[in-house]
Amino acid sequence: GSMAEADKLEASRQALGLFIDRAIPGDELAVASFAGGATRVEVPFTEDLGAVREAMDAWEAYGTTALHDAIARLPEIASAARHPKRAALLITDGVDNASLLSATQAREVVRQAELPVYVLGLSTGDPFRLDPSGAKLFRYADALNLLASLTGGRYHAITGPDAMKEACAAIADDLRYQYVLSFPTAPSGKMVFHRLTVDVPGRKNLRVLTRAGYDGTSPTP
Repeated sequence: GSMAEADKLEASRQALGLFIDRAIPGDELAVASFAGGATRVEVPFTEDLGAVREAMDAWEAYGTTALHDAIARLPEIASAARHPKRAALLITDGVDNASLLSATQAREVVRQAELPVYVLGLSTGDPFRLDPSGAKLFRYADALNLLASLTGGRYHAITGPDAMKEACAAIADDLRYQYVLSFPTAPSGKMVFHRLTVDVPGRKNLRVLTRAGYDGTSPTP
């Protein structure tokens, strides 16, 4: 229901429309919406962009929002894709008033599934901006930024049409130029979280987006 305010629903349509316009043959898109405490897959993975457009044209804002529960379903929805390279785009104003799961629980489900989540936060603001007392100024930005960073995606705070176009172009470029880096791990040992860092020697002003780490045994030479 909160998406009915301040043209947020129209901004969501604009975002998806920008990705449809950038699609190339072979790309698959799926669309899911969450409202009234439920998450519904409106369009399963398809190359039929017309079906995706029809779905977004029919969107309505209503009821309560179970954002964290919807986030936890992202790996299940993504598992239906044919291609191994996949990512989720979450368009939200950050409101959650109906979830059974906490933000931490939902984030952990997605992180373990190794699914990058890119977040378009509609008026959710800067996660690092503080008020004069030192408190976070934007209440939803922190959780959304953490979700994106821990899964290897990126958080974008959307303030208007120009910011939306820039964010969608940046995300589309990220998805087109992904690389898979792999390494062996020990066949046995303690299952713990290992933090990952990717360095690119000799390249200045280059930002690398990666998963924060993985759960498993230790890497082997």
